[in-house]
Amino acid sequence: MSDAPVVPVDVLLAQYNPMTLASNADRKALATLAHKSNVSVLFAQEGRAKRSGIVEYRSYLVCKSAALHGQWGCEIWILLKACFGFVGPESFTVTVEHLSIIIGEPRFLAVALKMGPFSAALVSFHASHKKEENTVQWWVHAKRHFTLFKTVFSTILSGADANVTFPTNAPSTACVGYVGAKAELPNTR
Repeated sequence: MSDAPVVPVDVLLAQYNPMTLASNADRKALATLAHKSNVSVLFAQEGRAKRSGIVEYRSYLVCKSAALHGQWGCEIWILLKACFGFVGPESFTVTVEHLSIIIGEPRFLAVALKMGPFSAALVSFHASHKKEENTVQWWVHAKRHFTLFKTVFSTILSGADANVTFPTNAPSTACVGYVGAKAELPNTR
C-alpha cells in the first residue's frame, strides 16, 4: 500500500421500518426511493426474507437476516456505486466480496465491511416491544454484540427500530451519542 493519505468520505445513511418488505412492489418502491435520495446505506427492519444472505437488487447490495415464522428479518442495503473513501487516486466502492454477515438473527443483523484500509460493522436491529416479556433480555443480548464489535471495529454504523417513544417535551432533534439528526420526519402511519 502506498504512503498516500487515507481519505474517508461522507455517506448518507437512512433507517426505515416499512412494516413489511414481503412483496416485490414494496421492495421496488423502497429501492426507488432510496436510490432517488442517494442513500448510501439503508438499515431496514421487517424485511421478512425467507433466508439470510447477500443479493444484488437493483442498484443495491442487500444483506438480509431471515425472518422467523414470517415475522421480522433485518436488512442492510448498500449502494453499489457508493464510494467510502480514497487512498491517493484510488477510490473504494463496495462489492459483494467486501461484505460478510457476522450475525444473522431475525431481529439483529451485523455485517462486516472490509475493503482496503476501510472497515466497519454495519448493524440493523429491531428491538422487542415493551409489552413483550423478553425486552430486558433482548437489550442485554444486543449489548453483548455491540461490546464485541467495539473490540474488532473502530467504526460501527447502525440503524434500528428501538421500539421506544420520546415524551412530547423532548428536544426537537433526536440524538444518539454525539450524532444528532438534522431533521425528523413525522410518522405518517
